Amino acid sequence: MSLFSGRYVHQHGGYNNSQGLWPDSPNMVRCIRDQGYDTVQRGKLHLFWRHDNELTMSDPLLDAFGFTDAVETTGKCSAGRLRGSAYTEFLRSRGKLMPFWKDLADRSWNRKGTPAWGKSILNEDEHIDTWIMNRGVDCLKAYQASKKPYLLWVGPPGPHDPFDPAGRWATMYNPDTLDVGLRRDSQDPCTLEFVHKEHGDRYRQAPDHVIRQMRSQYYGNISAIDDGIGKMVSELKSQNRYDQTWFVFAADHGEMLGDFHCTGKTIFHRASDQIPLIIKPPAHYTQCPRGTLSHALVELIDIGSTLNDIAGGQLQDDMGRSLLPLLTGRKNVHHFREVCFSQFKANAMFRTPTRKLIYTFDQMFAVDQKPTLNTLYHLDIDPDETTNQLQDHMDEAMALYEKYAQPFYMKTSPEKLPDLWEDQEPWSKWGCYPHVDSMYKD
Repeated sequence: MSLFSGRYVHQHGGYNNSQGLWPDSPNMVRCIRDQGYDTVQRGKLHLFWRHDNELTMSDPLLDAFGFTDAVETTGKCSAGRLRGSAYTEFLRSRGKLMPFWKDLADRSWNRKGTPAWGKSILNEDEHIDTWIMNRGVDCLKAYQASKKPYLLWVGPPGPHDPFDPAGRWATMYNPDTLDVGLRRDSQDPCTLEFVHKEHGDRYRQAPDHVIRQMRSQYYGNISAIDDGIGKMVSELKSQNRYDQTWFVFAADHGEMLGDFHCTGKTIFHRASDQIPLIIKPPAHYTQCPRGTLSHALVELIDIGSTLNDIAGGQLQDDMGRSLLPLLTGRKNVHHFREVCFSQFKANAMFRTPTRKLIYTFDQMFAVDQKPTLNTLYHLDIDPDETTNQLQDHMDEAMALYEKYAQPFYMKTSPEKLPDLWEDQEPWSKWGCYPHVDSMYKD
């Protein structure tokens, strides 16, 4: 929702998967379409209008959002709640839909006992990530003769859990050669609460070889997606359009992958809140600092602002900052933001190049109140975020909050989108999920 709207979480109000933007909300896709672009999409969007609308019938909504050609799927459906989409119909045509769904439910129901990883029962070309990346290649072929510029958004759900590479990707990485990660307790109270609630001692007690095996499957998922990107690059080169094309690669969140005895996201350790961002400009941007690795701070909403800038549009009340001046050589690529922010429910974090402060509000989005300061990391001497410096440096932490967080909330709080589209999630009220439950009845 932040990427679409250019607003922060406390502005648009969305904090979980049961909420979504209204189709007529200002968003980056419609902004780009209005500049004369075809806006094309294949794969996961994470817009979540689950119970109100099936994805096979979402075309009018996607059109209202600003897509001229879209095929939406769900994600990896790690809770076993598979929904109808073009991908499920593809599996049905192969006779794989029900076996896959049963296997997905088995993995999901077993999450409390053992890690939900392991080789997929599907063939490589049937796996959702590969299937979506191949649809991206198909789009490049379909739009080869188009005279209009186009934005192609390809959204593979992976490497989200369950980590389930197919075929060769499941055995690509030898677990015995992999780093086991940070096998220790976090000193951040938010992380400790998450581990206790979601995992208990599950990963704390797991032997090292289990963590390494899990990581090998995660890396296999990544390599399958990377292979799909390579196919798209090859297709553009065969069309002689690669040098005219922008590539932007990013993710919506990271993955703890066993660090601090947890997996998943929603916490403010580096493995969860620091995501990849790779940008390749067209060849005629000769001043671009190519082949450069930058540690400059960037926020997810800056990606939408950058794409809007490239297309020549301006999103209404956009809180992001365009990276185009860095990518065209007009500004130093190693310096962008002095500070960046992240939010999850009542928890929030900001970080500078050398400091990270994690704090909690008493109520959701009560950003006009003083929060409880939880954790301070000195990243210049502790890049792995293993030592909470708050108790010994409380004055520094409060000074940082007053310098960065208070002005940030004063600047951003007045702007808010209309109330969100609320999904009713009937299974959360029923206490059961009939589709999945039925698979386990005699």
